[in-house]
Amino acid sequence: MVCTAATIFSVLGVRSSATLIVVSVMYRFFSGAWLSVSMAALASLSRSPQEVGARIGLALALSSAAGSLVSTPIQGALLGSEFRWSRPAIFSGVFMLISVAFNLVTRVLLAKERGTQKV
Repeated sequence: MVCTAATIFSVLGVRSSATLIVVSVMYRFFSGAWLSVSMAALASLSRSPQEVGARIGLALALSSAAGSLVSTPIQGALLGSEFRWSRPAIFSGVFMLISVAFNLVTRVLLAKERGTQKV
């Protein structure tokens, strides 16, 4: 997820079509990996196999609602009529780093609960 945040911040350095393509390919790779790992992590939090679908479905519903209903209007307001793309990019990168922090806290708490570093 840190790599995903780094590629979001690298949007600030895009100055040509070539750099846009490189950043787009890197973002596609890292965001796909982040999504795959996060689904596996959610599944590992389930106490039984019957919980996996409900847990993943609820997490995706909440995150997509937050992304669609909250993040998009805020980014549009940050973009403004001058189309300053740096502000929405910084907003997205910072919130990706905040999600990294939440995941680290969750991992520490889960390791403490299970009594092992293998989570």
